[in-house]
Amino acid sequence: MTKSNDIEMARLFLRAERMGMCLVAPSRRVRDVLRRRIERGEAIKPVRGMYVRAPYWNSLSKPQRMLHVMRTLQSLHPDWTFCRESAAVALGLPVSYGEMDVVHVATTRGNRNAKSRDVQWHVIDDEEFAVVRGFRVTPLARTVFDCMRTTDFPQALAIADGALRVSRTSSSSFVRRFERIGGSCPGKAHAIRTMRYADARSESGGESIARAVMIREGFALPELQVTLPQPLSPQRFFRVDFLWTRLDGSMVLGEFDGMQKYEDEALLGGRSSLRALADERHREAQLTLYGMPIVRFTYQDVTNASRFVELLDRYGLPRSEEDARIERRLARSRSVSAHIFTVCSLSDEPIRATG
Repeated sequence: MTKSNDIEMARLFLRAERMGMCLVAPSRRVRDVLRRRIERGEAIKPVRGMYVRAPYWNSLSKPQRMLHVMRTLQSLHPDWTFCRESAAVALGLPVSYGEMDVVHVATTRGNRNAKSRDVQWHVIDDEEFAVVRGFRVTPLARTVFDCMRTTDFPQALAIADGALRVSRTSSSSFVRRFERIGGSCPGKAHAIRTMRYADARSESGGESIARAVMIREGFALPELQVTLPQPLSPQRFFRVDFLWTRLDGSMVLGEFDGMQKYEDEALLGGRSSLRALADERHREAQLTLYGMPIVRFTYQDVTNASRFVELLDRYGLPRSEEDARIERRLARSRSVSAHIFTVCSLSDEPIRATG
């Protein structure tokens, strides 16, 4: 490779990165250069026709990678409207990483599209859209409804909590909107009921999933984001993720330990990840001065229901068996709805395609 090629590629990559996009090769010659870079491990092709420097791509989180791909697609196809989980990511909602491997785009029944492994199309008759952070997406309520009705209770609750956080509206307003746009769609009842559990105080998808497991397994719900005066500086305050009151009146603190607080630049506030970890350890040491048991758990804990239940039981957290019975019955009905969803023709039935 000549020095001029190196300079040109550096310029092209830098321009794309500054725009938060992937590089689209402007010519066959550039594609050939990029192909050789991929063979040497210097570049990555995340989807067909898009290229990124390997070190840059590896530094991005999963949502950031998805936004880079979507931003590139939006530039190539300004009339595309992103929907479902793709729209949810653009709207700042917590989406499972497993749902970020495909881009979801809205289409109409009259359109014909070729198949693709990278883009999944969904027939949505409602032509309304919003522009958010430069992305053309389905409106918030429609996006939330489509995500919630086709996923399980924990992931649906994470979406619901996130919707309340970003919109600063009530769960009842979303329920009314779901009832208007839902029609006879399978999963409508699941989305509505889950939204009634939503709480904007839940600050992350992991906290929401933890609460969903508590509901499903029949644990009494804790207070969320409780403010407590700091033991060594009473004029200042800590916020704890969860606070339970046992049947004997004693209290238990709960903390969800997610990696986001050590990786997200917005949450780091200019600190290094190491500094954030040290601050968290100092905070944890002070929390022990309250004299209350502290149950700490991670995303891996809450996604392993049996392990999470055993952990909560060990701390003697109260249960509500009636809630558990209701949720188990609804879980069975949701599994039936999911089966119906796969075999019926819907108003937004998915079709694998590219535009």
